[in-house]
Amino acid sequence: MKRYISLIFVLILIPGILNSTPAGKNLFKSYSSFRLGVKEQFTEGIGGGLALGMDFYGGSENWIDFGFGFDFYWKNYFSKSSSISKDPVSGIPWRTSREDKQHSVYLIPLKLLLRVNNPPSSTTSVLPYFGLELGYQMLLLNYYNQETSWGWSETDTDFAGGFLFGGFGGVKYLLNRNSALTGTVSYNYSHISHYDDEKNIYQWLPLNSLGLWLGLEFGI
Repeated sequence: MKRYISLIFVLILIPGILNSTPAGKNLFKSYSSFRLGVKEQFTEGIGGGLALGMDFYGGSENWIDFGFGFDFYWKNYFSKSSSISKDPVSGIPWRTSREDKQHSVYLIPLKLLLRVNNPPSSTTSVLPYFGLELGYQMLLLNYYNQETSWGWSETDTDFAGGFLFGGFGGVKYLLNRNSALTGTVSYNYSHISHYDDEKNIYQWLPLNSLGLWLGLEFGI
């Protein structure tokens, strides 16, 4: 885990160092992208939902960009139950329902990115792009148990992680030289695992996901 954090830190510094020199400003461009999307997880018990993402790129203004990014996906799961109880005085059969929070799922992939762009053109503001991503995916599971009538108490947490590989493609609409709106389709495969000390077993899980994203990209 520390190796991935160190690598990301280095990637943050490289664009700024290169872009701070006179030669770098002419040859190198760095920018950020904020994304909002929907991810469908093809794994039983996780499902689909909203996700946020952020990317940092650096490279030539025309063809190839290198960078890193991360997503944040979460979803809460509930169980519903109902019952009928008679009032001891009137005998009225009151119906009651209850919704209990069972668990929460959090997915955080950290990714290295390679993106190939269509060079800017004076004839169109819509430019296609495609790329590859490689990284590390973290899965966090929080299990809950209702202990009081006014709140929830977290009782257990599981963590797992593993490699991630995927591809993406999309188009961007240029607003000006330094900003653009983006629409992206992505597909990821990851293989996560963890070791359960209490049960003395090794567990693993394949995670495939399809994402649809809208974003705002701007130069930094």
